[in-house]
Amino acid sequence: MNSRQSTVDGRQWWVVAVVAIVALALWSGDADACSVCFDPKEQKRAAFMITTILLTSLPLVGVFGVILWLRKLAASSDNVAPPPAE
Repeated sequence: MNSRQSTVDGRQWWVVAVVAIVALALWSGDADACSVCFDPKEQKRAAFMITTILLTSLPLVGVFGVILWLRKLAASSDNVAPPPAE
């Protein structure tokens, strides 16, 4: 198989994948909201707000934790003495 044939096959696969993803996106129906999201009862609205805040903050805390860990790791590697020259 020559390189031109593999390139054409690769392009055909890419086009098929894009068409399939677009078709699936257009075929999907509307998502119904949960019963808690728009309930007028105060207790359910409070539960919705608390879970929204929690689920929003978890990824932010995770990213912030990784950044702090990397900064600490970089600072500790700066203090390491180089190996003695032979």
